[in-house]
Parts: sequence; structure tokens; C-alpha cells
Amino acid sequence: MGRNLILGDIHGRYDKLISVLEKAAYSPSSDTLYSVVDFCDRGKDAVKTLRFLMDQKNLKAVIGNHDILLQNWLFTGLRDENWMRYLGGSKTVKDIAYRNHITYAECAIIADRLRDIPIIRIEDEYIIVHGGIPYRRTMEDLISYQEWKRPEYSTMGNSEAMAWDRDYMLSAYAKAHPEVRDEIFVNALHLIRTSRPS
Repeated sequence: MGRNLILGDIHGRYDKLISVLEKAAYSPSSDTLYSVVDFCDRGKDAVKTLRFLMDQKNLKAVIGNHDILLQNWLFTGLRDENWMRYLGGSKTVKDIAYRNHITYAECAIIADRLRDIPIIRIEDEYIIVHGGIPYRRTMEDLISYQEWKRPEYSTMGNSEAMAWDRDYMLSAYAKAHPEVRDEIFVNALHLIRTSRPS
């Protein structure tokens, strides 16, 4: 029986991904690989990362906010300005469109695969989500989000918010650093307003 391994954000760092998996002695034939993805952006190897992880038969992923923005671009051809300028989307577009010259057919496959990745996974006693669970969400809400299939173009709906939510992290940091609590939340609100797709 294999192990359950979980990966954090990858952000196009294929070299780091392979290094981590080697250190963990990852076995593709027996281990289950959970991932909160963010396959792309910031690093230069989005395509290698996407190809590798999508080839893993035992990958159980939840979608990240960067992946939603990538999916939107692949389906529509429209580049979200904040994604391109602030979130690393320009590196991903360059890797796909210029460095690798991948075909339209492969782009369509990647877009479909991204759309099929759930926003949340509930596995035994674990709840796996990329960002967090917004306040006032019930267990029934979370179960229903597992079944929801994102459209070709995703806007910020109730379930999409879980890929962007940082409430738990911000609350924990503010509790640990009360002297900068107000500054943390003001800066977080600004970042959220400028980075979420409109």
C-alpha cells in the first residue's frame, strides 16, 4: 500500500517539483499524489509542469486561482490584465505560446483537464482546498462544491472563492502579530481587489 503525499503551489517550477518528489522517494505506481496545484506562473516551466502532473495516473488535485486564470485564457484567448502584470501570467503565456509552441489541440486538452479539476476534495477526515473555506460555509455547501463543474470561463462565484480565500491565514498571522493587524487586513484587501478577475 502506497503513501498519500501532498504538494503545495508549484508555479511552473518543474525543477523544484522533481527535486521534492525525488527527496520524498515518490512512487508513481503506488503513492497517491494530492496537489493544491497552481501549476503555472512565476516559474518558467509551466508546460513541463502541466505535462508531467497531468500524466500522473494517481494525481488528485484541487484547482488553484492561477489555474483558473490559465483556464480562462486557454478557452477564450483573453488575458486577464492583473494575471499578466502581477501574478506571473506573462511567464506562462510566453512558455506556452513562444517557448514550446504547443498545438491548439494540446491547449484544448489542458483547458479541459483544468476545468475538470474540482475546487475542493473531501477525503476521509481531510478537506483539501487551494485557498481556504470562506466563513459561513456549511458541510453541505462543501459537499455540493465537489460536484460542481466549472464552465469554460470561470468568474468569482461561491465555490471559486475557495481558490482565492486567505481568511484563515490572515487571521492566524494577525493573531500572532497584533501590532500589525490592521495593516495586514488593509494590504490583503487591496491585493484581493487587484488580483481577482473582474
